[in-house]
Amino acid sequence: MLFKNKIFAGIIIFLLSLNMCRQNKRDFDLLSFMIYGNDFIASVVLPNRWTMDITSSQESNVDGHFYLKGYDITNSPAILVFNEFNDTNAEIGFEERVDEDINYFSEFYSCSILDWNIKNNKNYKIIIYSLKNDNESLMYSANIKVEEKYFVNLWITIIYENKYDEIIKDFIRCLENSEFTKIE
Repeated sequence: MLFKNKIFAGIIIFLLSLNMCRQNKRDFDLLSFMIYGNDFIASVVLPNRWTMDITSSQESNVDGHFYLKGYDITNSPAILVFNEFNDTNAEIGFEERVDEDINYFSEFYSCSILDWNIKNNKNYKIIIYSLKNDNESLMYSANIKVEEKYFVNLWITIIYENKYDEIIKDFIRCLENSEFTKIE
């Protein structure tokens, strides 16, 4: 029965993703990358110029590694990483977990919370912070509260400043259009 529920949930999310992509034609060719885990289904939506590296995801122990077409995972001007977290045993809430992350990373980076006011189709709570150090890369971490004790993280690293504006637009489109479902 659980397997049938996962298949049914996957079909529903796939159909919703197709509809979402049709609604956003003005954003040019958005693709929905479907990622399945033991207890989740994710639809990570990015413009057509992005691709996913499943092998690199598995080797890095993350749920999804994305990079720009025409490059590979080692030389892309930007890399996007997707991870899901199911913290059913956690003692702290979503905001406290984000604060812990920021405190940890501030030992190595200059961190600041951003007010981008992202409007997602599912009204997820999204907290985004930036991380910068002395090298040329710039990183953004978007923590998305899907439901109580369940959240996802989309992390983007932009390596070349001349690609910054277009990559940020792609990242914002991703945050606006992606969907995440926890499977019981």
